[in-house]
Amino acid sequence: MGLLILSGLGACARDLKDDLELSSTPSEFDQKIVATELSTLQPPTPLAPEKIKTSSKSAAPKSAIKSAAAPKKEATPRELVVAKPVLTRIWPIAVGEKSAYNLRWGVIEGGVVKIEVRPPQNLDGTPALHYLGTVKSSKMMDLFYKIDNSINTWVRISDLAPLRQEIKQNESARWGRRVMMIDPDKSEVKFYENLTKAKGGTKEDKRIDKMLLGAQDIFGALYFYRFVQNVAGDYKFPIHDKGKNWFAELKLEDRETLRVPAGVFQARRYKVAPRLEGQLEPKGDVVVWVSDDDRALLLKFSAKIKVGSITGELIEHSAGQPISLAVPVPLTPVEQSAAPVAAQE
Repeated sequence: MGLLILSGLGACARDLKDDLELSSTPSEFDQKIVATELSTLQPPTPLAPEKIKTSSKSAAPKSAIKSAAAPKKEATPRELVVAKPVLTRIWPIAVGEKSAYNLRWGVIEGGVVKIEVRPPQNLDGTPALHYLGTVKSSKMMDLFYKIDNSINTWVRISDLAPLRQEIKQNESARWGRRVMMIDPDKSEVKFYENLTKAKGGTKEDKRIDKMLLGAQDIFGALYFYRFVQNVAGDYKFPIHDKGKNWFAELKLEDRETLRVPAGVFQARRYKVAPRLEGQLEPKGDVVVWVSDDDRALLLKFSAKIKVGSITGELIEHSAGQPISLAVPVPLTPVEQSAAPVAAQE
């Protein structure tokens, strides 16, 4: 899952752009974002567990554009468990929670990835959790390629549906900004991107995309999987990114003791099938380790990609402030290949 927030690697370092050059956005993509307090929020209305008969072909909206089509395999109807049977009974994340990972590209110390749960905000009047991720290259890596990227995602507190994503890409070979305004109830995304390449040329794109019902954005998925804990086996859920819909598939391989710089953990090891493209497109197995507890904390990830191999390990973690609201019932459907573990009273 750690690969979901990384950017591609390349060659030929140069000076990075300042923040002002990355902040321009069309006015129709502006939203009112103001701080709020957890104590002022109303708990989400509990929903009864619900099952929907569907198939991978019927999961996408009929009006979805070709580039946003779901995979066409496995036409046999599956049962998607949409609510509590596969979810935690407590919040696995906390406001102010921070994690840092060392990043290695082959034998080179690549840099540091940091992710955190920021204080909640109101997004156009809707209470939202705010996730922030940053990737910054090391001094050694700067000799080859500089990276100073950030990604922000806001998700609706009541059901974890993504509402907005912002990416600032600030690298040696390219720099620019991407914004997605997401309407999860209409399964629609307003997309904007402005990208400049060091070798010349600027690309600007503004469009409306269709997304799968309940799809997570590529960064929100890094937190959403932590709410899926009662599955005794493999599972998958939909993700939307840059006009395309696909499924993050997690296959449980084993439970083991894992040592990382942040400490020793009991861990679950998953083989993951992300559908990333470009230089981060996996060329072999992607493996992640998460803590075998209620937090499902990402501990380590490893993958072979086009430009070598990339690994990351947890080096630091702070717990943050527990959330006292009722646990949300996500809009995102979760398809499982094994019966859910019985909930403990």
